[in-house]
Amino acid sequence: MNALPPVSVPRTVLTHLVTGLADDTAHKTLQTWTPGNVVHLGDAFGTVLAWMWRTDPGLAVVAISTVLSQLRKWDELATPKITLDVLLAGLPFAIANLSDEELDDMVTTLRREVPRHFEAAQNATE
Repeated sequence: MNALPPVSVPRTVLTHLVTGLADDTAHKTLQTWTPGNVVHLGDAFGTVLAWMWRTDPGLAVVAISTVLSQLRKWDELATPKITLDVLLAGLPFAIANLSDEELDDMVTTLRREVPRHFEAAQNATE
């Protein structure tokens, strides 16, 4: 398979693409997840998340915050049983192309930064 050449995407378009991917990922995850099982966000989301982590870590935080908001509150199947800890525990199953060190750094950053974004999003809409 030939690699496609990189394309430049306006920031607003990239934000919409990431939001759409996060919303779709959350909905598909909720359709298959059962309490007590690992939350697997899927390989497609994991590939994009790894790319975001390497190119724009702040966007990776926004993506996970958006997924968590959908999983816990906004999706029609939302459940508060999926916490940030539950979500992060399953993250390694979705990400195959980061080193252990990169994954550890990402999880540490997400654990620190996502609550701020998540709480701000929740407070802004209540």
